Amino acid sequence: MSLLSALRERTRILHVEVEEAMDIMDPELTLDIYRQTLLTFHRFYSELQTRLDAHPSHYPEYNFSVKPQLSRLEADLKFLGVTAQKPTGPVSFPMPEIADDSLRMGIFYVIEGSALGGQLITRHIKQKLEITPESGGSFFHGSGDQTAQNWKRFLTQLSAFDSKIEQHKGVLTGAEATFSGLLDLMRAGQSVHKGTTSDETRLRH
Repeated sequence: MSLLSALRERTRILHVEVEEAMDIMDPELTLDIYRQTLLTFHRFYSELQTRLDAHPSHYPEYNFSVKPQLSRLEADLKFLGVTAQKPTGPVSFPMPEIADDSLRMGIFYVIEGSALGGQLITRHIKQKLEITPESGGSFFHGSGDQTAQNWKRFLTQLSAFDSKIEQHKGVLTGAEATFSGLLDLMRAGQSVHKGTTSDETRLRH
């Protein structure tokens, strides 16, 4: 079994659980839920970037960053009238120290893969909330037409680990922990807005 196949198999259930926890694809999506989803992702990416910065790779090609995603999140939240603040309290993030490149590859298997799903979300929020990449939807739009090409480049990097059997565990651990951390924050975010309603279901300009 290739490393990519192992990643898909080991994270399959977590992947489904994260998708189910994301209210953003709900047919009854509201602006309140969309804002809360962005805040959840901002909390997640802020913590992730802090951990990446704490243990940089010795090799430039593995010094991944989520700073572009954070910038887009902050721009979207600002457009929507929300101030994004860096988390000050503990964040549920069941991940070991990011001390080697195998863990980074597992983490960014999730990050780069989620960008593909972001293209579907971009179309959904435009239909439901009239939000575009220029009006609060830049995070999910990401690299737009370049997203698929970015994914292919990442898979090329990942394939270099196929023969490094001893590092497969780290890659798998990084991917599972990333999905688990995001799932925990998604569920916590649901408890914030569950049962609330808003008359403002569309963004008015």
